Amino acid sequence: MQKFSPRKRWSPLQSTLLFLLMSLVQLMPSCQAWADNDSGTSTAPVVVHVSVDSADQAADSLNAQIALRQTIRLKVSNLTQWMKAENINRDKLMLYIDGVPFRFGSGAHNIGPGLVRDSVLVFDLRRDEQNKDAWTRLLGRNVNNFFDETRTVPLTVGLENGVQAKAADITLVRINSKNLRLFLIFIVVFLVLFFVLAIRSDILRDSGGQPTLQGRKTYSLARTQMALWFVVITVGYIFIWMVTSDIFSLTEGVVGLMGISTATALGSIAVDSNKYNQLKNQRNEQAEKRLACEREAEKFGSEIVSLSQLDAAAPCAESRNALSEKRAELAAKTKEMQQLDHSIQIIDKSLASKTSKGWYKDLFYDDDGISLHRVQVAVWTLLLLGIFISSVADTLTMPQFDPILLALMGISGGTYVGFKLPEKQG
Repeated sequence: MQKFSPRKRWSPLQSTLLFLLMSLVQLMPSCQAWADNDSGTSTAPVVVHVSVDSADQAADSLNAQIALRQTIRLKVSNLTQWMKAENINRDKLMLYIDGVPFRFGSGAHNIGPGLVRDSVLVFDLRRDEQNKDAWTRLLGRNVNNFFDETRTVPLTVGLENGVQAKAADITLVRINSKNLRLFLIFIVVFLVLFFVLAIRSDILRDSGGQPTLQGRKTYSLARTQMALWFVVITVGYIFIWMVTSDIFSLTEGVVGLMGISTATALGSIAVDSNKYNQLKNQRNEQAEKRLACEREAEKFGSEIVSLSQLDAAAPCAESRNALSEKRAELAAKTKEMQQLDHSIQIIDKSLASKTSKGWYKDLFYDDDGISLHRVQVAVWTLLLLGIFISSVADTLTMPQFDPILLALMGISGGTYVGFKLPEKQG
């Protein structure tokens, strides 16, 4: 019968050594990673330096300032190792500024990385159709002040839906200070010149000649509205162009709104012109009637003189009766001429331009007091002006007004023109 020897047991010391050996084997990868980090051989990419080709390179990336229309250089540590490890093609790298991704364009000036000496990426910051919205988001958002020139933002590179390199904080120049000063000077000069022109000329006043009495013609609500949109859209367009270099910032809604204000002004002028022409024709008719009456009165006067001489030479009942009839006809014509003269005076008063009672009253009042349709046009104009200015300041874009909103503005303008037909302003 075979005998079995008893199983040999591990001593406590041997068991402890075996446990330590197994733990060491499991910790070796982590230790290797720690060692790599300590030795600076980690494959994690980090943006360590940012510079601009047109500026002196700063030692600290925090001192870097980037802006639209510049070429920037990003030095990324472990760039080659990272691209190999993640199997990244250079053309798939995207630039991220404040979390906003910038894609490749199709033109000659694109945001596309060029690789220099395996660790530096070159990006040409240009604004084309493909990254237009990205620049608008970046330059227009998170702005506490309309004229904020710079702000600090993170900058990095990475894939669209993948890993990104550790970002570096840089200073983004939103508005060039020199351009901003030139813009403010232009705005002041433009507004002063326009204000002086509006005061000294009749560009904002109703059509027609100057009043016969002392004073100036009344201000026109339609012309004032058109002038407001002209000034605001011009200033907004120049501001957007100065910041973003976008010369195609006008939207269909803004053009439509400008068209509505122009159509309202033209309709107002057409109504005033039609009323003026009607009054002018009436005056001409009355003047012709008055001239005809005057000729008949002269004829009657001549006949009365002849009959008077005849009656004096040979008095008779027939000559006296004829003389009485002619004198009655002359009196009737004289009365008719007086009525025509009164009618012509009324028409002349209507044809004369009204004297201004002040900007506010000219715009909102007629003969019956404050006018609802005038107030309606003013309120909607001010609301849309606020939306326009807010959009330009916050997003650096002109708003795309809703067609229903434009239709409402058009209805207000049409109502104003319609009410001008029987209106007597001033």
